[in-house]
Amino acid sequence: MIRASLTLRASAAAISVALMGTAAAAPPDAAADLKIGEAPGVAAASDGVYQAGVFDGLPLSETPADGVEAGLRRLGLDDPTLATMGPQVLDHFAPAGVRHVEFEQRLSGMRVQGGYVRAAFAADGRLAHMIDRLTRFKSTRLRRPLIGETDALAIATDHVFGPTAPRPAIAAQNGFVSTASDNAYFLRAPTVERVVIADKLGQASVGFLVETWRDSDNMLYHTLIDSVGKVRSVEQRTASDSYRVFLIHPGVGGQVIVNGPNTSTCTGGSAPRWLNSLTQNTNNISGCNVRAYRDADANNLPDAGGSSVTSGAFLATATLTQAPTTTANIAVSVQNLFYQNNIAHDRLYTAGFTEAFRNFQVANGGLGGLGNDVVLAETQDGSGTNNANFATPADGSSPRMQMFLWTAPNPDRDSSLDGDVVYHEYGHGLTWRIVGGMSGNVAGALGEGMSDVIAMLFTNNDAIGEYSFNN
Repeated sequence: MIRASLTLRASAAAISVALMGTAAAAPPDAAADLKIGEAPGVAAASDGVYQAGVFDGLPLSETPADGVEAGLRRLGLDDPTLATMGPQVLDHFAPAGVRHVEFEQRLSGMRVQGGYVRAAFAADGRLAHMIDRLTRFKSTRLRRPLIGETDALAIATDHVFGPTAPRPAIAAQNGFVSTASDNAYFLRAPTVERVVIADKLGQASVGFLVETWRDSDNMLYHTLIDSVGKVRSVEQRTASDSYRVFLIHPGVGGQVIVNGPNTSTCTGGSAPRWLNSLTQNTNNISGCNVRAYRDADANNLPDAGGSSVTSGAFLATATLTQAPTTTANIAVSVQNLFYQNNIAHDRLYTAGFTEAFRNFQVANGGLGGLGNDVVLAETQDGSGTNNANFATPADGSSPRMQMFLWTAPNPDRDSSLDGDVVYHEYGHGLTWRIVGGMSGNVAGALGEGMSDVIAMLFTNNDAIGEYSFNN
């Protein structure tokens, strides 16, 4: 439930919350994400984006490498970290004379997963912009892996395609990249690259980045395996479903088109799965983790109407000067609510809110917990106004999220466009399933605070509900 006052100001140190004995860590784009249970961080990288003023007074450098190093020293980087700045992989001159460069991070010759620095130099050679995502290692001594390339490929293939998928043998090696033998199952032979990963304490170890590309449905995955054979992340690089959404809310930016993780069978696991069918309705989108629909008549069922979608393209355009109940704005509301619920599901899954911890999915794939409990996300619900709520039954039964219209502005505002509110409500489901016993004044207050923190971590903004409140 959204409270009357939702603007919560907090220092960086104050936005940690203990869930299952582990603290929530950093904003959504930071390398150390919210972790639950026994899911330690994969990287310890800085995610700093710095503009020209930070680099005022730096002398002009003869080479991009010298300029980037000077900028990094200005930011306080130490010599051991600077020594890991590897080869230049991009050098591009834009028409206005701006020079864009990128350097990979390497340790012992291997790429550091997710580690790089990008910079832009003005036409006169001044350092104008820098994105620093270099991993800070407490020690550059590498832990050797306990598994090999063949093991990593088998783990990745089983994880994303299931145990019936073939496991081709490693056939060739070139430097740190190994290539498997050809197999008709794959569009091209899988590869396994040795990379450096870091835990949240900054200890470096050798892991494996596995690329598998299935021919039958064009599904391409990058799976990161750590030194002991644990899957750390899965990136699906194929997209067919698309959504025109507000990433946070209309007060922050307009709609953008984002790609979903393509259609797939709802089987559980860490590979993102949103839709199991491209055939949907603009007023009723049903997937693996959430069913989003309009419920203006408050009967807890999808309203009639809408139009058929057979391509997986949910691209309705919002007209915010009109009422949220126009045909187009209803479609916008449903697709936005579907998108943000899936983002919440996937982000929290990587943090540890998995099947075994009683998350919300139609199928759990034998990974613990009970399935058949997707979130029933009701937009423009007719049972109330100026609020939202989330009811969480026991594992195996679907929770219900009710998003209301806010009547103070003119026209009304739709809280399903407000990521702050959606993520806040989803947070209630997390705490009820993970912690439980969230009723009563004290526990209820803790639950509200935890939901605020979830929303802040997801949006990197400490003001909650400002769009809905017209604040």
